[in-house]
Amino acid sequence: MRCFIALPLPSQAVAAIARAAEGLREALGGLAWTKPAGYHLTLAFLGEQEAAGIEAARRALASLGNQPAFRVLPAGLGRLPRYGPGRVLVMDFAEGGLEVAALRSSLGKALDTESEKAGIPALDPDWDGAGGKAKRPYVAHLTLARARDAVGRRKPGALPALDPALVENFRAAIAVVCPQGGWPIEAALLYKSELRRSGAVYTEVDRASLRNAAAEG
Repeated sequence: MRCFIALPLPSQAVAAIARAAEGLREALGGLAWTKPAGYHLTLAFLGEQEAAGIEAARRALASLGNQPAFRVLPAGLGRLPRYGPGRVLVMDFAEGGLEVAALRSSLGKALDTESEKAGIPALDPDWDGAGGKAKRPYVAHLTLARARDAVGRRKPGALPALDPALVENFRAAIAVVCPQGGWPIEAALLYKSELRRSGAVYTEVDRASLRNAAAEG
């Protein structure tokens, strides 16, 4: 099963981001857009896993239940990678990003421990078990769209230049509907990912509620 662990957003946040993204879709043609049902903050992509890997991932996920709930406050638009031609259009966070990064670190350590206990290959290919940290800098973000590969070219596609007015309009549209303090992050989920012609479909497999989950704002 192809799977990953991520933080879901509350339904009102998903709806608000989807509405704000409509203006982006009209202005930025040719991109592959994430469906609102797929909005989430990825913590770890585990790839294809057999039964032993899934059970180890469940145990690692459960360990996050002792982590506190928190809120995320959107900042605006960004691109990944941060340097060079950007291929992924993302929503950044002004607050909550450090908490997401802390969860990422806790999960990476737990996945490393559980895979070793189960006697299976490392569950998280992006985690350096020896160094106790991610192999590449982790940035909390929500993927809005990806550049399509250029037809007939060897180089991958790149995002078009972002008009500052477009960026500001998106930020303002989100700010109007985002509650004071941001949106609550109350759980971490293990998802199954299925690639279909219509796009990726994500199905919840398991979840861990964060400690003292805040009420939705």
